[in-house]
Amino acid sequence: MNTRIVATCLLALSISCLSAEEAAPKKDKHTIGFAAKSFQDPFTSWQAQTVKKFAKESYPNFDLKLLDSEMSVEKQTNLVENFISQQVDLIIVQPLDAQALIPAIDKAYALRPPIPVVNLALKIDDKHSVSLESDPVLEGRLIGDYAAKHLPKGAKVAILQGEPGNLAAASRQKGILEGLKARPDIKVIADQTSNWRRDKAMAITEDWLQAYPQIDAILCHNDDSALGAIEALKAKGKAGKVMVLGVDGLPEALKAIEEGLMTGTVVQQVVDQARTTLEVANKLLKGEKVNRHIQIPGELVSKENKNVQKWIDIEKEAGLIK
Repeated sequence: MNTRIVATCLLALSISCLSAEEAAPKKDKHTIGFAAKSFQDPFTSWQAQTVKKFAKESYPNFDLKLLDSEMSVEKQTNLVENFISQQVDLIIVQPLDAQALIPAIDKAYALRPPIPVVNLALKIDDKHSVSLESDPVLEGRLIGDYAAKHLPKGAKVAILQGEPGNLAAASRQKGILEGLKARPDIKVIADQTSNWRRDKAMAITEDWLQAYPQIDAILCHNDDSALGAIEALKAKGKAGKVMVLGVDGLPEALKAIEEGLMTGTVVQQVVDQARTTLEVANKLLKGEKVNRHIQIPGELVSKENKNVQKWIDIEKEAGLIK
């Protein structure tokens, strides 16, 4: 079965790509520096490790150096600067900040030959690098639309937000609220940041369950927060009775949906993101032109949508689920 998801590529108004003349001479082995966002964050670590896994399987000429930025913008900038000093052939980065990396990226492209940079999951508005991104507003809207369609009249909703100031979190929040607009009878009674973390989401949900006699849904900016909310609901005997939606498509979230503990998740298509990242890297290293902005849309997974098993199979085939 072909499980590849076709990426939707959005061509920016101005495309700045490496030409064959600018590219580095052909080499048998390419060193690629990868500045991961965090090895502790479940989704971004999963995403980075999937890129590493597929590189080992499909690109034996890639020597991938995967390093941890530890959620530090300063450390990530230093990692990219070090990769430039080491004259790696290409840099992949999971950006922590949309602006902080621009000076380092500009430095990479100022070299001759330049060092191409691929940004995984966040668009960087410099003049040269390639960005692969999901659509976080759409991800949030899919959650909001689902809640608006399935919640009872007069439903009360709580929202677990991601990190304050984070572009993806702000965009998902916007999408959720846009989706809920279709149901003015639904009331958002609580809205708090969990910083993407399961333990904090669990603690917040425990407080909410004490403070509010009625909570019909908990809408979460990421799956780890949704899984934390589920742990709190379990302790009160309410798991499976309260709608819980998240974003990421973590294997653990798919299992929770299958078991009826979680309602749904918007998959960030890690398999396709990883493969597309490596395909783009390979093309750039060959001096081929690529679209600078590549968007890979999400999909809402739920029992109602009858696509839970499909995504379990996709992740099993990719080796993400044992």
